[in-house]
Amino acid sequence: MNLQHILFFLAFITFGIGDASTATIMINAKGPDAEFNNLFGYIYESHSAACFVSVKLVLVIVLLFTAYILSKHGGYWFMCGWLAGVCMGGIMAMISNLGSAYGVIYVNPYNVILCYLVSTFVFLYAGDWIDNNERNVKNGQNR
Repeated sequence: MNLQHILFFLAFITFGIGDASTATIMINAKGPDAEFNNLFGYIYESHSAACFVSVKLVLVIVLLFTAYILSKHGGYWFMCGWLAGVCMGGIMAMISNLGSAYGVIYVNPYNVILCYLVSTFVFLYAGDWIDNNERNVKNGQNR
């Protein structure tokens, strides 16, 4: 068990289960048009909440499984950075969904996506920087 395994689990909890369940709460409160992604709003409206949650979870599982396979080829901290960004995105999506559902605070979905992308790129850059420094130290190329 290492940091990467914990981050995979947290990414599934926040980006998968958390986002799907809070989006369901939001759609129940505001209707299918409240979902920012029209495809998911259509799935919820034409099928059911269970189908909506299932599709979201399957997509997150496929995304995380692909990342897990890629993580086996190196770039430990790079992958940790990406997973940290996914966790942050899931947390921001949950806050946005619940805020919209209960009318407490409205967070514009564009701002959530922009913040998610910026934080992910920062975490990716930091992880890549750490990986490169570790590689240089291993090869005896201290800077």
